[in-house]
Amino acid sequence: MNVDRCVNCGEIIPEGRMVCPQCEKTAWDKLSKRMKEIITMDEHITHELKLNIEFCDAVYNGRKSFEIRRNDRGFQTGDHIKFIPFKSGAVVGPDGDASAMYPDHPIKTQEFIITYLLNGWGVQPGFVAMAVKKL
Repeated sequence: MNVDRCVNCGEIIPEGRMVCPQCEKTAWDKLSKRMKEIITMDEHITHELKLNIEFCDAVYNGRKSFEIRRNDRGFQTGDHIKFIPFKSGAVVGPDGDASAMYPDHPIKTQEFIITYLLNGWGVQPGFVAMAVKKL
């Protein structure tokens, strides 16, 4: 009696198939993992974060190369950040003008990248310390 066998492992398979279910699953798992790697290779998230105006110069000039933030966005190494200068204590004008709250600063046009993340090790739970640098 002639039986069909898996081309990978030699296991007996139903007629009309080339591979057994286990080899097929293994192949799909490997393919799926590789596809995820390929898809995420160049993929990053750009976070827009308010930054108090008093820190904008230091971050922009590279003197302040870290941020400590609540990790409510799932920050990852390789993610990008666009900082939005923000003046605390400023209020929206009666006409709805919010320009006093968001002063102009060159940091608005600069994108940064997260190069390192630290949580635990002295960082309060739920927060993360991020090393950032200009792109």
